[in-house]
Amino acid sequence: TRFTRLEYVQACIMGLDRWGPACGLTQKGKLFLLAQMAQESGNFLYLKEIGGASKRYAPYYGRGPIQVTWLPMYRQIQTKAFPRMGIGGVNIVSDPGCLERSLMLAVAGTMGWVMLKPRAVSAANSGDVKALTRAVNGGLNGLATRLEYTRRIYNACAK
Repeated sequence: TRFTRLEYVQACIMGLDRWGPACGLTQKGKLFLLAQMAQESGNFLYLKEIGGASKRYAPYYGRGPIQVTWLPMYRQIQTKAFPRMGIGGVNIVSDPGCLERSLMLAVAGTMGWVMLKPRAVSAANSGDVKALTRAVNGGLNGLATRLEYTRRIYNACAK
């Protein structure tokens, strides 16, 4: 299913507003995480990892704005985060593709990941883009673009 960039951004903002407080995200943290979502999703174009179906960890390849990856993370989101978020009636372990068919479910999966990653929440809330990038990406891939997205989003929204 194809979504417009505007719909994708709106879904991310709605998800951050809905589940961000339960994750411990501040307003500042939400903006910094939104910038990471922009980078990970190709500026809100991709809901799934490019070439993901051919990855060794398929079918649990990256999906959603933070590219939730690997079976153990899908399981943790399903069993630990979704119940805390009030999400039921869906099983991302038995049907991982559901995270690319619904924008809100994709965002919920990402917010479930955030809920399970206090290091990412702390980095976002403190405005530490490098630490947040490491938490999201495992390294500093795309740091320059992440910094630029952060600058743009923060300047546009934090006034």
